[in-house]
Amino acid sequence: MKPAPVNITLSRLFDALNPPRRNPPSPSVTSQVMFDAHVRLRLDELKRIEPWHLHSGADVDPFGTGPPDPGVALDGYTEWAADATRTLSMGWDWTFDPETRQLTGLWRTLRTNIMVVDDAGVDLGRERTQQCIADLMGSRNWEATTAEAVGLPPPFCH
Repeated sequence: MKPAPVNITLSRLFDALNPPRRNPPSPSVTSQVMFDAHVRLRLDELKRIEPWHLHSGADVDPFGTGPPDPGVALDGYTEWAADATRTLSMGWDWTFDPETRQLTGLWRTLRTNIMVVDDAGVDLGRERTQQCIADLMGSRNWEATTAEAVGLPPPFCH
């Protein structure tokens, strides 16, 4: 008995040998699963870091005509860093009240690569991390360093 003739075109052969590729997952899914930029620290590790001041600025007129007027309300930002397994970064906005001469950190604006974790390594979340960093920086008198950097005279701490 004679085998039946095979009727296959070149394009069908190519398709059979090269199945269509699947689209990779969306970049946001891939990056969340494979990588995030957080440095995870337990609270006791966070309390041991020694942050240093990088830069602070006041949101004043665009011409930068001198130090801010300590008699008016003022907004600004501050940036800090510390050493750990990777360099840690922390930055947040602040506001200055001329009546109390106090700088107040706006911790909800915190920009950081730190994520505080519990003893099992589970993330405590953004809000708890913000609070932990606010407590840490409050114990480091960030207000004095920031006020001096932007040209606000003492007294400026709470």
